Amino acid sequence: MSWLVKALYEEDQSAPPGHQALNEDGRLMIIAGIDTTGTILAYALYYLTKNPHANQALQKDLVTTFFTTSPEDFTNDKLQTLPYLDAIINETLRLKPAVPSGQPRQTPPAGLQIDEVWIPGNTIVVIPQYVLQRDARYFPSGDEFILELWLASSKKDGLVKYEEAFFPFQLGQYGCIGKQLALMQLRAVIARIAYDFDMGFAEGEDGVAFDGESMDTFTFTLGGLRVVFKDRNTDRY
Repeated sequence: MSWLVKALYEEDQSAPPGHQALNEDGRLMIIAGIDTTGTILAYALYYLTKNPHANQALQKDLVTTFFTTSPEDFTNDKLQTLPYLDAIINETLRLKPAVPSGQPRQTPPAGLQIDEVWIPGNTIVVIPQYVLQRDARYFPSGDEFILELWLASSKKDGLVKYEEAFFPFQLGQYGCIGKQLALMQLRAVIARIAYDFDMGFAEGEDGVAFDGESMDTFTFTLGGLRVVFKDRNTDRY
């Protein structure tokens, strides 16, 4: 944020054109930096609670990697060597991309030919990740939580038909500048929770309302999810 403020007061040509634009950029930065990662964390916990075998497999990987290490020593360098952890993150991002309807783009003035479709110039187009990343032509059983899609052995079997259809952080010059920071945060929080806790739905909770009633409001707007955490060391809830 300091760079935007600095550019504004130095009247740099890259500066937001006025305080209203600065306010809008500030809101966008907060949404991009908080709502997106928060959504993916919430849904990752939902999927791990709904699929306890996945949480148990992640716990096994973590204990093997950190069996003589304090949780405070979890580093991204170590965590990014765990394929199962990244598979959980990727599959959550595939099913629940943080910006589900995608972001608009404008075709070049000369227009754009895509296969048999001609799109005139200066036309606003959008490709919703939520739809494309569930398309069975690219991801079999596209609506299901399938971690094997992202594991090396399964990749060799060709389960993912077209990996380029997976783009939760956007692509090219408009790709998310915070991608690596977001992945670091996701790895750290998911791993620490899995290392310390077993999870289960609270009494009367099944996650159906949480999943079914989430709303696309640029990012996801989520309801409450009641999860019980059991400390793996003390068996206390």
